[in-house]
Amino acid sequence: MSSTLLNGRYQIIRTLGRGGMGVVHEVFDRVRKEILALKTVRADRLPNVELFRHEFLLLSRFRHPNIERVYDFGKLEPENDYFFTAERVEGKNLFEATETSDLNHCLDLAAQIARALSFMHERGLVHRDVKPANILVPDNGPTKVIDFGIAKPIDDLGEVAGTLGYLAPEALRGQPFDHRVDLYALGVTLYVVLARTPPFEGVTTTEIISCHLQEQPRPLREINPSIPTRVEAIVMRLLQKDPGDRFQSADEVASELAMAAGQSPSLEMRKTVDGFLGSGTLVGRDPALKRMMDSMAARARMLLRHGEVTREFGRRSGNAPVPCAFSVTGEAGMGKTRLLREFRIQCQVRGISVYEGTPDGSRLGAWGRVLAGMAAARGAPVPEGDPLPWILDSARMKACALIFDQFEEADEDSRDLAERFVKMMQVAPADDPVPALVVTSTRPGSPAPGEPIVLEPIDARGATAMVKSMFGVTIPPVVAERLASETGGNPAFIEETVRWWVSTRKFRRTNRGWILADISREDVVPASLHDALSARLEKVQPAERDAALTLAVLGRPVSVAHLAPLFALPEQDAAAVGLALTASGVAVADSSRSSIRSRFPDAGLRIAESGWKGLAEAHRRAAAVLDLEGLGGSPAFALHLLRASDPLGIPAAQRVLDANVAAPSEVARLAAALLEW
Repeated sequence: MSSTLLNGRYQIIRTLGRGGMGVVHEVFDRVRKEILALKTVRADRLPNVELFRHEFLLLSRFRHPNIERVYDFGKLEPENDYFFTAERVEGKNLFEATETSDLNHCLDLAAQIARALSFMHERGLVHRDVKPANILVPDNGPTKVIDFGIAKPIDDLGEVAGTLGYLAPEALRGQPFDHRVDLYALGVTLYVVLARTPPFEGVTTTEIISCHLQEQPRPLREINPSIPTRVEAIVMRLLQKDPGDRFQSADEVASELAMAAGQSPSLEMRKTVDGFLGSGTLVGRDPALKRMMDSMAARARMLLRHGEVTREFGRRSGNAPVPCAFSVTGEAGMGKTRLLREFRIQCQVRGISVYEGTPDGSRLGAWGRVLAGMAAARGAPVPEGDPLPWILDSARMKACALIFDQFEEADEDSRDLAERFVKMMQVAPADDPVPALVVTSTRPGSPAPGEPIVLEPIDARGATAMVKSMFGVTIPPVVAERLASETGGNPAFIEETVRWWVSTRKFRRTNRGWILADISREDVVPASLHDALSARLEKVQPAERDAALTLAVLGRPVSVAHLAPLFALPEQDAAAVGLALTASGVAVADSSRSSIRSRFPDAGLRIAESGWKGLAEAHRRAAAVLDLEGLGGSPAFALHLLRASDPLGIPAAQRVLDANVAAPSEVARLAAALLEW
């Protein structure tokens, strides 16, 4: 591993690629504790910078297994080149990866690409540069479509863009074009993979264009007689000159490819449902986001020497007091974490540093990643003793946002530090301001510094917008009214209801897109989220169900490696349990798939408490997880022991209470659990 450290945070492992626009490095993120890809673009190439920013914003909203996932955006110091980080995909490009592949493997890869394109097209976007070099085939895991820099909305495609050998005839003629240019490029890509040569070749650009406009490609079976007639027909239809003669949707292509490979199209569709569900837009939260961004802009202007911040945000007149902290509150499932994520993204693309923290049960645990990020930015470690003066100095150096999710779980020291930091910002003199904004998310009734932003339930209009943003379908008004009413306007419950529609075939996917059956006279939602999750748990194996309910009881991420000792399983079987839980939608994996968490901890806990006989065992396992993670002295550890009816819970709780490290909510829960003894 190289000793080169970018921004004090990203340690270069190796350089993966270098070009005129920028560089791609494989890096270790010291804050996220993950190996990532870090892509850069030179600051002196302004058109490229805008494309780069556009690509990050686009990908930040996608949650699809066949599209690369991105994390953070920023500037490299001192070069000022822009960068963003993305998941590291270990593998080769499509052409290299298929050099020795059999036909079915090639068809499976092509079907995955088609599903990714369908996902984009249903969101009104066209990739415009589909080719083997922009498709990565990892050693393990799904194929990834990359390089979305020139992707554009279908109603704003503008001039022709892309790679010459993959451009559709209508685009080359200067005629209006749409998503079917991606299907033509997919046809060229599949031809190249199967024939190992392009369908059209020429010495000059003019010759290549002429071939695409006028010539027919050599039949695949002439080049490779082992290719089935059905597969040749798929490729040749994709390469039709007239877009009306091609497949009309990427879904059609994916279905045909899956069947040609001997797979079930419906099975292939189920693999991407989570991508659709997880990529809906933020609905009904624009006023909250605007309020936060306006305050962040005003605080950023306190450092006018940062010219970029001024350009990004514009100027603001008046001397009204500017909030320095917000507490986002709402019941579970109201979208607090999603709102904070969107706030982070909007800050980063505007040049604001962002530091994020989540309580982990340890002292100052909520501040762990925040302090690590600040230390990386400063290139200096956090000093011993009270960190507040050091934090204030760090925040004065550059406009920043401090984001704390699930703040109701923060320990007392984390809360105290946040409150003192906010108070110091409030009393800071005008000639020495602290250009920072603190944003927390918390459950109702849990104290947090700052002005409250209460997330209210969304209405029928919001429910309609939410479903449309996920699947491109406008649901009937009567269904929208019932969906909003019977879910209480809870976005998580709406998402789970739509998942239930899919699993019960009320909502199904065809070659022409998603279709909702007439359910105006049927049950629009399951009897409760409890019932929906119960039905899903019935479909998994007993060991997986035990693990799912243990995750629900724990209510926090668990390392997949810890499943093995918890359930006395070989490591390979433990990994299989984790994959099964994420595949069923019961759990969610992190980007590296090294840890998983319950998708619906509150509902899962209610299931456990209402009749699952292994509840005490789940709490015992939860305590064991915390002990494995070095949190054996935390309030949560003591609480799980007490709820497991373990006598060791009493002294553990007493030690926590004597140490005065528990948050008020944790003290209340410990006291209640002790009284039950």
